[in-house]
Amino acid sequence: MQRRPHRLTGPLFLALLALLTLGTLSAHGIFEKVLWNNKANAATRGAAGARATTLYMMQPQRFVTGSHQTIGWRITLQDEDASTAEPLTLHYVPYAADGKSPETDPKKRIASLGLSVFGRGMKGTQAMSWLITFGFPKQLPRYHGMAVEFPAASRWPKDGLSIHAQLNLPKDSRRPRIPAPYDKQVWAYEQPSGSKTAVPLGGRTLDTLMFGGLYIEPTLKPFLMSKAYGLGTEKLFGAEIMHPVASRGDALGFFIDGGLFGTSEWSVILISPKVLKKEIAFPRGSLQLDLTAPFPIVLLAQKLDSLGQATTPTIPFSSFPVGLRSFWAQAAVLQVVNKDMELSDAVGFSGL
Repeated sequence: MQRRPHRLTGPLFLALLALLTLGTLSAHGIFEKVLWNNKANAATRGAAGARATTLYMMQPQRFVTGSHQTIGWRITLQDEDASTAEPLTLHYVPYAADGKSPETDPKKRIASLGLSVFGRGMKGTQAMSWLITFGFPKQLPRYHGMAVEFPAASRWPKDGLSIHAQLNLPKDSRRPRIPAPYDKQVWAYEQPSGSKTAVPLGGRTLDTLMFGGLYIEPTLKPFLMSKAYGLGTEKLFGAEIMHPVASRGDALGFFIDGGLFGTSEWSVILISPKVLKKEIAFPRGSLQLDLTAPFPIVLLAQKLDSLGQATTPTIPFSSFPVGLRSFWAQAAVLQVVNKDMELSDAVGFSGL
């Protein structure tokens, strides 16, 4: 049973634990990356109902590729009766051996944090976006996912936690718009209490949860200017970004987040048809792009603003040659004054 997503109310975030010290952050920041379109069509606990359950959001490997240090999570949660505090546990998890599904062995979890949300004088149905941090960065593997562990909710659906989701529901106007042959991918999984395995959430493909990571290295966030949802041209940050469609007029752009405040920095976006089988570590970040000549090549260069961010102009996807509509991109943040460089994660595109 899904619940209707409640409109976000109250403060948009709450830091629950202390952030990193300034000394540790001197060369880093806190940069979030969430595969999300702001098109929630459900608040879900999956098939578990009132039972305890664990929901997984495995970051698509085309969305986040590269070893990272994390400091927490961004998640949108809903409480059907916000008057009482609700416990939950968040995890970072590796991929299973199949490279697609989550590793469900509790002993192999990378980082975990238990906490309580809502309560504190609230009432009624509430939905809030939470920024949740822990005190010291944790190293993540090149590919990783996240899990939210909900305890049993004996009063469900009158009370209990759920997570905002964009579900691939038939005939739903907010279902993801991913064309064939890319429409069979699964990123969201569920594992109700008593089950040793995780299965695709609701048996569906293409579901996404409003659940992402906080990293201390720069992040590269693609976006599409697209008419995919039939609502005129929109700026999309969800699953569509990985599969642009030239025939519907999609245009590809990038948001770079990862510079130092108040400094003069540039970002250079490089592209290559493939990623390396094994990343190459640099003092700040890891190179992901294949080096077979003439790649990587520069796609865009953009000066970062005083907040250490930049949004590039968009490029019509129709301008990419048909033979180069499947490629990977990675940003290099260049600190001109300090003569330093930091590398973002890599993102991949397979378009039509």
